[in-house]
Amino acid sequence: MPIDNVLSRWPVGNDAKRHIEAIEKLFASGATIVNIHAAQNDQKAAIEFYGSKVLPHFQRAAA
Repeated sequence: MPIDNVLSRWPVGNDAKRHIEAIEKLFASGATIVNIHAAQNDQKAAIEFYGSKVLPHFQRAAA
């Protein structure tokens, strides 16, 4: 599969809503575990982004 096809299916960028929607879609399809892959040099920035912008959405939803 060409890399462009793969990337078009992944949420890429710093729009938290896009990442949240992608994860929600996975859970809605029956997934119970979701692994996040951050293919970038600055892994700390990716962790901070998910920790402050994406994961809190799911903590509120689970409460």
